[in-house]
Formats: sequence, structure tokens, C-alpha cells
Amino acid sequence: RLQAVLGALPSPGQTRSVAFALNDIASAMGADLKAFVVSAVTKEISTVAPAYAGITADYLTFATDGTGVVVPVEGATQPLGYIPTDRSVPVVTDRFTLHMPQSLYDDGVTTRHAPSVAGLVNPVVARLNPKDAATIAVADGDSVLVAGAHTFIVSLDAQVAQGSVVVPFNQVDTKGIPAVPAVTVEAVREAT
Repeated sequence: RLQAVLGALPSPGQTRSVAFALNDIASAMGADLKAFVVSAVTKEISTVAPAYAGITADYLTFATDGTGVVVPVEGATQPLGYIPTDRSVPVVTDRFTLHMPQSLYDDGVTTRHAPSVAGLVNPVVARLNPKDAATIAVADGDSVLVAGAHTFIVSLDAQVAQGSVVVPFNQVDTKGIPAVPAVTVEAVREAT
């Protein structure tokens, strides 16, 4: 259901909506987004999104008596329908979603220069779901190569989502890992 919503209270202090902030940035760059004009925004949405064709600010305010409307309205099309998928078929890929959470004690300047906390920095490991580890034939304590250049010890963690690799942010060993959504994770095999 789509309906018009009006603010009940004014914003406190000098706070403004994201739309106003974006418009200020655009203005500084020589453009006008008109992002704070509801009629301009709803007109743009109804123009580019087929399911919202014909839905304007005036339509939401006057034609629906304020109760809103279920999209798509009559005459509009909904190009995206529900497409069932068989979730029992595993997705096989050589790419893993990279997660780099911050840790309480990282390799920041404060930690490095404070002897009382420097020893609290945990060793850097690559956390993998056990099912993912099995697909690349690694076990807890083995080594993996992440993003083709960074070697880490594996720590199996069932709490990590399948298809993901977790390495901590802002550590000596993780510097230089590219800020990309997906990376390769390969087993490191000892030369025989």
C-alpha cells in the first residue's frame, strides 16, 4: 500500500531531511534535484517505474481520500512478479561475499601506542562457514588465500552466512584487501 504521509511535528533544531541535504550538494555542483518537492519526486517515480504509472502526489492526496492505494493501479503494469526458485539447489561460485567488521582492538594508532591494550588485538583469521570450507577442502587451522594476495588461517564459524568470508577491518594483515563486494577464497596447499 502506498499513501501520502505528512510530518506530525517539525524537525528538532536545524535537522533536515536527506532530500534537502542531497539537493544542497547538487546545488553546490550546479544542479537542482528538486528532491524536496513531493510532486516532482512522485512524477519522476511514476514516469520511470511502470508499476507506479499514474500515481502522483495529487492522486495520493485527493483521489484516495488519504487511505492510499495498492500498486499497480488499474492501467499500470507490474514487470516484476514472484518467481519461485528451488532453494535446495546449491549455488556454486568461486566468489565469496567479503565482510570486514571492525573489532574492539584493531591496528589503529591508539592501540599500537598503548602497551596496556596492544596485547588485546586478536590474531587475524578468515572466518568461513563449515559448508563453504568443505567445498574448498579446508579445515579449521588451514590457510586460505583471500583476494589472491592475503593469506589467513581459517576459523570455522557456523554463524557466518554461507558464501561469505569474514576478516577484520583495520588490521596489519588485512590492509590492501580491495573494497569490493566479492573476493576469491582459495585453499593454500603446501608444496610437496
